[in-house]
Amino acid sequence: MARRSVAVVVGVLIFLGLAPLLLEPTSGTAVAVAASGVVPCIFLPPTRSSSGGGQSTEKNPRVCTPTPTITPTNTLTATPTNTPVPPTNTPTDTPTNTPVPPTNTPTATPTNTPTPAQQSISVMNSGGFVARFSVAYDLPGAPGQSQSSGDISTGTTSALTLPGTATNVLVTVEAQTGFGFLTACTRSYSQAISVTIVVSGTNLSPSCSGG
Repeated sequence: MARRSVAVVVGVLIFLGLAPLLLEPTSGTAVAVAASGVVPCIFLPPTRSSSGGGQSTEKNPRVCTPTPTITPTNTLTATPTNTPVPPTNTPTDTPTNTPVPPTNTPTATPTNTPTPAQQSISVMNSGGFVARFSVAYDLPGAPGQSQSSGDISTGTTSALTLPGTATNVLVTVEAQTGFGFLTACTRSYSQAISVTIVVSGTNLSPSCSGG
């Protein structure tokens, strides 16, 4: 009974982790031996056994109880799950090419207005003196134009040519009196015109006809 009690006590000590303990084995006493890396054992009281020759042998049996080994628990590590990311490609609006209506404004074709023909003013001297005449007129953008015939002998005719665009035409005919020139007559026209004026009379009393 005592042997069984000692074995139970030693087993409890080993289970509770009170190793390392080292007790030398003694006769009649249960001993527990434990060391780092050594399986703990219980030495039971010695026993005798008889052999066939009449000799007895003393044995000290030993019971070894392996220390329970704690098996490490493999903790499962969560494997990250690759969650597929949905594509975020936002469709781009395709620009619409709006046709631009043509803006070609038709250009007015200039109309070629025919230029009025030139006109001629003539003075014929039928008097007994030297005559002369002058013409004043305006042109588009150039007013105040004038021309002069010079001396016209008795029985001759002199003429001046005017542009067809001439306006405000004024003709002045003069006769030489011996003391200077005396105005024989004047003629006025709104635009250029072809006419013939006849001057006659004496140097002191000239006159005109025609035109």
